Amino acid sequence: MFQNELIQVKKIYIEQENIKSNQIAEDIREKIKSSYETIRTVSMLSEVRSIDKYGQKLTPQTTNAIQQIYNNSYDNIKLSEIYILPKNFDHDHIDPQTLKAEEPIISFDEFITEPKRQELKPKRDDKDKIAEIEVYEYALHKKQLKYLQTNYGQNLSINKIKIPLISGPAVITCDNSEFTKMDAANNDDSARMGIVFTVPKYDLAGQLNGAVSAILRINILKSYLPNGNYGLVNLEEKNQIINKPNNEWNDSVKYFKAQKQNPSLIYSKIIPVNTMDKSPWYLWVAIPDNAFYNSLNYKNTLNHFYIEMFWVLLVIGSIYLLQNKVILNNLKLEEKSQELLGQKLRLQKDNMLLQVLSHDVSNTLTVIKSGMLVLQKLKTVDDDSAVGLKKINLYEKIKIANDSAINTLIHVKELKALESGKINLELKPTSIDDMFKIANVIFENSLKAKDIKLSLIKNDAKSMFLCHSSSFSNSVFNNIISNAIKFSPTGSEIIIRVKQEEVLYKIFIQDFGVGIPVELAQIIFDSQKATSRLGTNGEVGTGFGLSLAKSYIEHYGGNLSFSSTDSGTTGTTGTTFEITLQRAS
Repeated sequence: MFQNELIQVKKIYIEQENIKSNQIAEDIREKIKSSYETIRTVSMLSEVRSIDKYGQKLTPQTTNAIQQIYNNSYDNIKLSEIYILPKNFDHDHIDPQTLKAEEPIISFDEFITEPKRQELKPKRDDKDKIAEIEVYEYALHKKQLKYLQTNYGQNLSINKIKIPLISGPAVITCDNSEFTKMDAANNDDSARMGIVFTVPKYDLAGQLNGAVSAILRINILKSYLPNGNYGLVNLEEKNQIINKPNNEWNDSVKYFKAQKQNPSLIYSKIIPVNTMDKSPWYLWVAIPDNAFYNSLNYKNTLNHFYIEMFWVLLVIGSIYLLQNKVILNNLKLEEKSQELLGQKLRLQKDNMLLQVLSHDVSNTLTVIKSGMLVLQKLKTVDDDSAVGLKKINLYEKIKIANDSAINTLIHVKELKALESGKINLELKPTSIDDMFKIANVIFENSLKAKDIKLSLIKNDAKSMFLCHSSSFSNSVFNNIISNAIKFSPTGSEIIIRVKQEEVLYKIFIQDFGVGIPVELAQIIFDSQKATSRLGTNGEVGTGFGLSLAKSYIEHYGGNLSFSSTDSGTTGTTGTTFEITLQRAS
């Protein structure tokens, strides 16, 4: 049983990690997609398509539009720069007009349209300013433009919405917003490393005449990844982006490179991050196994196993004690033949106690087991949420079932003491609502299994009756309801009605089942006669329950009777038990 539950808990854990990992992959895909859509939009502007190295300039309107596009991109994804590049851009080449190294046609890397927004991007005083390095970006631009000329020289066969996107290996960028003098002194360029994403731009005739590119720093991409267990990888460009990789992730790299999951981990995954980039990106995930073993679901499974073992041992111990008593009684029967009849009756009653204990404790243990199975499938949630309220409700059900199991054991002890005349049951005011609540918890699974509705109909919410609540709940009320469920068809109803008179309190429990045959009805309360029969779904009973129930009701000073019809007599079926007790003042 424990192994089966452990398998289910692992399945739930893997499903939860799949959801989390897929969401991280989707978030990163959206960030890269947003970068792509930004530069694609700029590349399709009419003036951008027409502009060349020495030709027309952008109008203020178009410049402001691109600036706003850049501002929005910085807000959303922290793009460092946007460049508009000529077709044959080569920073190593001296421009004959400017007599300087060639530069991009135009670049956007500052908030300039709204002065108040300047504070959003980190700035440095001139005395602290660190020189910006652009040569690595420019060298990659040259390489990317050559690739575009070779493979995408014209856009006649390219979907205008899905124009190609190319990237490259991480390079040092000119974005020094997080780069410090200490980093410079230590030759640590990690704070300004970035990925260059580029799309082609075509003139109005459809011929390649340049490109638009944007820079996304590695630290920004890292911020989308939880520490240690998740890596964003582009094998073709040798990009491996991860926050503080742990041992499990490092050990999994050799499997990931072979497109395999790490077989030694409960959860590892390779998830494609679908972008327009010609070089595919993947999210590599390697979660340490202790994340599973420290999870609430796993701990709940262990607790459930311990609780189940406790109840099994308790029941076995009770059965062992009762069986020993049966053996002793058998020995006494052999030694004292004159007391044979009396000893035989006591033996039958001991057997009845054993069956009552097994039956009632089994019902409550089933509720506890089902409750724990549901609790172990729930993650830790805020107690104010719907799931939190569901957990509280489930805890209350388990508490009721646990109390009922303990009361059942106490009840068996009281039954023996009552039989010997050592105690008298104390009658106290009892609420039908409390009995109905306990029954709903104890028989929840049985009712659901046969789709049976259990209903309570009453007029006075405060009225009560006199009984011994533990024995009434276990041996009378729940016993009759158990029989009603057993002999009712799927999809039917069991109705509990209350009628209050001046000094009496009557409870009617009505089902629409197979009814009680006439020959069985005549001996139904006789503990010496065999009355057991199979239920509508093959359920097995002891045959002693109703005789015990009647004995208790009479001890309370009340009466138990019934009326029943079966399909063989009237064509209709059903049984109604009537319990008459004293009304509590």
